[in-house]
Amino acid sequence: MENVTASFDYDYSETAVLDKLQTEAQEINNLMYMYTGMYGITILLGVPLNILVIITLFRRIGNYEAAIWLLGMAISDLIFCLFLPFHIVSAWDNFTWRFGWILCKLNSFVPFMSMYLTAFILSFMSLEQLFFNKFSCTSCRFNGSKLMLLMSWFAAAVLSCYTSALLHTAAVLSCPSLLYRVIQYRKNGEVCMDNYENISTEQVASQRKSAVLYMRFIFGIILPVASATICYCLLVLRKNSFQLKSSMKYRIRKALVIGHCLCWLPCLFLPLWQYHSTTDISAIFAIIVPVSNALAAMSGCIKPIIYIIISDSLCLPWMKDDYARTGTELTEIGDKNDP
Repeated sequence: MENVTASFDYDYSETAVLDKLQTEAQEINNLMYMYTGMYGITILLGVPLNILVIITLFRRIGNYEAAIWLLGMAISDLIFCLFLPFHIVSAWDNFTWRFGWILCKLNSFVPFMSMYLTAFILSFMSLEQLFFNKFSCTSCRFNGSKLMLLMSWFAAAVLSCYTSALLHTAAVLSCPSLLYRVIQYRKNGEVCMDNYENISTEQVASQRKSAVLYMRFIFGIILPVASATICYCLLVLRKNSFQLKSSMKYRIRKALVIGHCLCWLPCLFLPLWQYHSTTDISAIFAIIVPVSNALAAMSGCIKPIIYIIISDSLCLPWMKDDYARTGTELTEIGDKNDP
């Protein structure tokens, strides 16, 4: 009897409990205002600016091969921004999800699809400047850019998927956001969140989560940074480095890579850190993880802002002049190398 009553023998303080509840409520309110504010800014900037970029690029897509890259990123960012209102409503409703399981899965799939697509396009833009610009024919460069854009869409869709042979046949691709994103029932209502366990063992769930986290970090961050760095080093060997750095296209591409990493690096690195952490730092992650998620959402509006800051216009006048100059320079280099 003593053992039974001992388990209930604790110092109960009603004031302490109320203070804890008030603190939790205040933290939830702070998160709600932070998410609503940052997502709202992203929508207000991202939707009109990306629409303007799309309209401008549709007028130029037949003339400049650069347009196909920027158009692909603008469309994906616009779709990303159009899904953010669901996050705002959910955050404002005490983070309760009321839109069903389909939108729950899509609301996680679309951001990572956009992230993968941007990473591949930035990588292919670097490769295109290194290899495809040696063709003096504009149509050849445009067709090459269009082919690699289609490859980017396909690769982004595939890498947003994670096949599990234990749950599905080998022919079925299962997307992490579509497969592992579920609605959980909590004390404050329904919550849309990732669940890697499902009916699997804890070890399988841990391996599955690790594979998804590493896949996102490698292809979302390391790939575009490595591609841009390697291609830049190779271009320096072929061209004057000062001439390359003064190129408007180079400055915009470098800014796009930096902006992409600034937005997505915290969101992709923190889960890996949390996964491998052996100490209890949950209090730290409770603060920085929501901020990193909101920062990742800013990627939906960062690219048009970069165009405006660097080129002082959304009409993208740098595409024609920069590509024409690059093509002329490379043609002259080829003529000098001819015997």
